Amino acid sequence: MKTKFITLLALISTSITIAQEQENATSTKENTVLTAEMIKRNDSIKAVKIAQLEVEKKQALQEKEEALKAKERAEKEKEKALKQEEKERKEIEKQKKEEEKDRKAALKNAEKERKAADKERKAAEKERKAAEKARKKAEKEQKKAEKLQSKIEKADDKVEKVHDKIDKKTKDLAETKSKMEKLDRKGKLSPNDKAKWLDKIAKKEQQLNDLNADLNKAQRNLERLK
Repeated sequence: MKTKFITLLALISTSITIAQEQENATSTKENTVLTAEMIKRNDSIKAVKIAQLEVEKKQALQEKEEALKAKERAEKEKEKALKQEEKERKEIEKQKKEEEKDRKAALKNAEKERKAADKERKAAEKERKAAEKARKKAEKEQKKAEKLQSKIEKADDKVEKVHDKIDKKTKDLAETKSKMEKLDRKGKLSPNDKAKWLDKIAKKEQQLNDLNADLNKAQRNLERLK
């Protein structure tokens, strides 16, 4: 009886154990399925995250590449702008140099023209002064010649006048002598009258001598002027 009871207990225990094992097996199976689903779900989430990270990584790389390209374009544009600016600066500098060259050439030409004009003006002024000097000299020579001619004419006129006076005085002296001789031959002269006549004749002779002296002086002056 006891043995049967033990056996029964054993059977019951075994049944319970088997039932528990089956239950545990079922639970394990369910847990395994759940775990597999969770793992599968986690793997999906992980895959999504990985895919998202890949997308984000690719997007970041793309943005980085675009940023680099944009930077390169900006640098190229900057370099292009700098080259254009340098080109424009060189063009402006070249234009300034050409303008400065033209300005200097214009100044040089203007200075050359000014010097030429100044030279011509000086030459004209020199010619004018020379002409003025020649004119004044000619006027002076003319005045001198006119003055000399006037002196010659006056001297010549004086010589002629002295000649006339000498002729008149000679004639007058001859007439006085003739009158005195006639009166003396007729005996009409007293010694006192004769002395007066002789004194008169002597004075006229002295006057004639003075006139001859004046004539000699006038002739020498005329010869000196000629």
